[in-house]
Amino acid sequence: MKETSQSKRSILAVLAVIVGLFMIAVAPFLIQTSLERVIAALQVVLAEKPAYSSGILLFSYAFPLYRGLIFMGGIALLLLARPIYRGEE
Repeated sequence: MKETSQSKRSILAVLAVIVGLFMIAVAPFLIQTSLERVIAALQVVLAEKPAYSSGILLFSYAFPLYRGLIFMGGIALLLLARPIYRGEE
């Protein structure tokens, strides 16, 4: 990372902070909205085809797991922004 110019490292650090903040502040709300829409659509389909009943349980577990992983990834990006700026390996 030391071979990378300071201006490029600065851009990468700023990008890491922006994406990290997005992953912490915005993405969880987008995922929750998506989860609500998917479950509502699955309930409509479930009324017609009971074979899809496992979808509600699957999405009820998967989406919060994704939300947690994205949140932790955002925290990791914020923590790594300074070492990226400094050019640490």
